Amino acid sequence: MTRILVTGGTGFIGSHLALALLSQENNEVHLTSRYDKLPVILSDIAGNKPIFHNIDISNIPKLEELLVAIRPERIYHLAACVHRRGDEPAIQELLGTNVIATAALLRYAKTENIPMVNTATFTEYASSATPVDELAPLGPQDAYGISKLAATLLCEIEGKKGAPVVTLRLFTPYGPEIPKGRLMHAVVEQALLHQPISLSSPTVTRDFTYVDDIAEAFMRAGDRAGQLRGETINIGSGKGTTLKELGEIVLELCNSTSVLTFGSQKSLPYDGELWESNNTKAKNLLGWTPKTDLRSGLLKTIAWYKKSLLQHPR
Repeated sequence: MTRILVTGGTGFIGSHLALALLSQENNEVHLTSRYDKLPVILSDIAGNKPIFHNIDISNIPKLEELLVAIRPERIYHLAACVHRRGDEPAIQELLGTNVIATAALLRYAKTENIPMVNTATFTEYASSATPVDELAPLGPQDAYGISKLAATLLCEIEGKKGAPVVTLRLFTPYGPEIPKGRLMHAVVEQALLHQPISLSSPTVTRDFTYVDDIAEAFMRAGDRAGQLRGETINIGSGKGTTLKELGEIVLELCNSTSVLTFGSQKSLPYDGELWESNNTKAKNLLGWTPKTDLRSGLLKTIAWYKKSLLQHPR
């Protein structure tokens, strides 16, 4: 039995990762969340169930108490204090969860010599006119990106000192169960309801990465953290998609009469005309390449949303 801790385990990516871990034999999966209930994809599963811990990991004494009680043999750190469009948390909240809690988990992983996978974001990079690899210039444009970069650098430094930690730098995750407030959720919802689809600029790009592919990358990174101490690795689809292209594909797949309305959303600080991950390092170090192209992932996301809409009509 392998005891695994997934922080942020009820979140979008965390719940998909937890489901994948639970599908393997002999995994005892512990989840942390500030929220007091499991998401549907975890609460409805048969067989092996996750063990849920309702704590805020920025409370370091509580986090350390939990680590002693669980004694995890592997840590996947996905919990984060995140911002939504136009609403950035106070700097104290960002630092408490994204940096100080990361440091506490890292200290445990290093002391116990257990694998840890940290979660980073593509917004740690400066905007680029070419696909970004891990040596691309860094230049986060908001406090969230700065806090995540601080955690990434901390993991890199401690990894060089021997901590078995790998950081995955994710590019725009999407898929079933994507929460309200995310771009992909809004675009699919508005298309299915035949409402105007509000977007910023037709030329802004994202590298949309399917959530199950991301979960696989986490599992591979967990298996190899002891050999890849301190590495930071991009995880993306490897293909930039403009918001215009995204909107047109969603309209087609939803058979929607919606209209794309550009300029109806404010641009974000990190918006650029080419966000595209160079996945060479992920392929070489993890043996990972994305399996799900955008159209296939969108079909699965749309099917989930249709089911969700029928279960919870507006």
